[in-house]
Amino acid sequence: MKKRKRNRPESKTASDADHPSDGHAARFFTASDARIMLLVALIGIVFLYPLWLHRGIVFSKHSDIIAEHLSIYTVGREAVASEGCFPLWNPSINSGLPAFANPQSMYLFPFDLLYFVLPIDVTTNLVILLNVVLAGISMYLFSRLFLSRASAGFCAVAYMVSWRFMAMIHSGWLPKMSMYALVPLLFWSCEKLLRRPVARQVALFSAIVGLCLLQGDMQQLYYAGLGLAAYVTIRLAFSLKTARTRILLCLAGGGLLGVLLAAPALLPRIEYAALSTRTEADYQFFLGQPPTLTDLKTLVDPFDEGGNRDEFWENNFYFGLWAFPLLCFAFHRERRRSAALILAAITAMIFLCFDTPLLKLLFEYFPGFSLFRQSPRLLLLAQFVLVFACGFGVENLLAKKFFIQSRSRRISAVILLGLLPILDSGLRLHPLLSVRPLSAAAPPHPIHQLLNRQGGRVAAIGRNSIPYGMAGYYGIDLINGYSSLTLKHYIEYLGILQSGSKESILHQAVIWTDLNGISKPDMLRALDVEYVVANQPWPLGEIGYKKIANYEQVPVFVFYTGIEPLPISVWRAENPLGPAYFATSVTKVTDESESLSAIAAAKSVLEACILDLGGTNRTLDNAGGTVKLVQRGYNRYQYDVDSSGENFLILSQVWYPGWRATLNGDAVKLYRTNHALIGCFVPKGKFHLVLQMTSPMLKYGTMASCIAVMILAFIFLAGRFMNGKIP
Repeated sequence: MKKRKRNRPESKTASDADHPSDGHAARFFTASDARIMLLVALIGIVFLYPLWLHRGIVFSKHSDIIAEHLSIYTVGREAVASEGCFPLWNPSINSGLPAFANPQSMYLFPFDLLYFVLPIDVTTNLVILLNVVLAGISMYLFSRLFLSRASAGFCAVAYMVSWRFMAMIHSGWLPKMSMYALVPLLFWSCEKLLRRPVARQVALFSAIVGLCLLQGDMQQLYYAGLGLAAYVTIRLAFSLKTARTRILLCLAGGGLLGVLLAAPALLPRIEYAALSTRTEADYQFFLGQPPTLTDLKTLVDPFDEGGNRDEFWENNFYFGLWAFPLLCFAFHRERRRSAALILAAITAMIFLCFDTPLLKLLFEYFPGFSLFRQSPRLLLLAQFVLVFACGFGVENLLAKKFFIQSRSRRISAVILLGLLPILDSGLRLHPLLSVRPLSAAAPPHPIHQLLNRQGGRVAAIGRNSIPYGMAGYYGIDLINGYSSLTLKHYIEYLGILQSGSKESILHQAVIWTDLNGISKPDMLRALDVEYVVANQPWPLGEIGYKKIANYEQVPVFVFYTGIEPLPISVWRAENPLGPAYFATSVTKVTDESESLSAIAAAKSVLEACILDLGGTNRTLDNAGGTVKLVQRGYNRYQYDVDSSGENFLILSQVWYPGWRATLNGDAVKLYRTNHALIGCFVPKGKFHLVLQMTSPMLKYGTMASCIAVMILAFIFLAGRFMNGKIP
């Protein structure tokens, strides 16, 4: 009897003897784990074979990659090539706005650094593949802390190829792809720190936090942070009974170090956000078009309206039909309490998608909640939670006697289960996955050469003349824009330009800056608008613009339609002010409200209204002179100035704290002028004026990051010296 008992096969777990328990860390990076992660990566790469089998760029008629990111990275590449540094200023939209500080840029994120060394189309597809692989590997690492290799492998594949992730590829959400891939890694590093609060785990957690802050999807990071806080609270309340104070100190210290590590990207973003229209909270903007109860039908069919609804991935509750039976199995055996908590979390996230008093309460009073929009984007986090719950279901299913008795049955079951999300996403979205040559995805046309940025700015009437977000790719500087962050003072300037009154200015977040009217034409000329383009008749001759060209069929990327040939007319200013011009008078204003009133009442844009003039007491004769722009760069602009007397020079650049200027090499003070522009005093004589965009916040952030690296090195070495414990 004893002999037979010794020879009986082990049935300790559902699939393998080294199954990790909830209370103890599993061993990682064994040969078996490495093989599974490699297999997961290969599945992701093969699944998205069109991205590497065909030369071109991933394309869809809904794609932000074409409508926004193509331009962002073109500007980045051009700035590095011509000026040897990251672009701090993006002149292609909204008459110029911060480039490096724009969260969508992600210039410091490791994957996105490839844009500076490889062609844009190749890099875009490669970045998508890398994010997919990262999603699978990070989900495997987190799941492996609680599940067997087989179940963790299933979670990795299901999360990596989920319908929701594939829909992000179709919509071109590059930043959201990166954050989606990082969420499991963030929870993994946190869980490892909860289990072993030692120096090495603090360093790991801070590195992952820093990486999450470098990516550009601040909304998903915010939701993930809230989810992580809830996760830590539950773990400390129910599972971890000792060393709670130590754990909290380690989490706080690791989080702070992560913030310091990412400070070069984070501090410029905070500065930009503080000056943007996002500070004007508006509940209707936050809601967007909220889902209704009828949208819950997407739980079983993601393609409502046959997949013809614009942005069909928004207000979409589809997680995968394969998930429902596995969720039922998750409630079996000893994991039913954990499964119940997970299901409650998913239900709460779904509830917060709807316009309810609770959502309004969070918007009004919960810190940071009102900065974003469209709460259904919580469903990206819900997908992670649900896949993990399905891992419990797989674990319990494989623990059945039928599977325990045969290794081949277990392997076959895992393969079949893994095929379910692969087939689900593949059949639904593979027909939508398209790769086109870059010349077909963003077709060039002679009009783009005519409107090149070296000849001045362009005002677009209608979103389908020059797609706002593509202007940088075509080398055009627009006064219009499409951006998640827009500078509040510039939007106010445009409001008065169009209506002539500050009372018409909308106090809410603005993403699209359209030109719907021209009440004060001089304010348009003051922005160095050399050309106006439209695909409809406009009486621009009355305001000093002469029609110079008609193009019958210009290929234009139209949101939700794709490439469409459209007629476009071009007007040119007959008497342009140019990129810089001398004021005829100078008036001091004390605050922004007075500044807005002054530009609304001014008869001419040459009447300079200056904010923060301070105690400057200069005698001006306003004799005028000539100014010529000799270099129109990205971060750097150079002017030849011939001043006939003591003058105030207005530059058609949007005011921002980072601008610095020199006259013949000597620093000169810049002033916020006419509410949204900049200017400086110029004495009599000939000068070489250099205007340079700097970023003090980037410098401070780099210093903070260096300090964080030194602290991490110290605690890591000290921890090793003290046998792995933080002294």
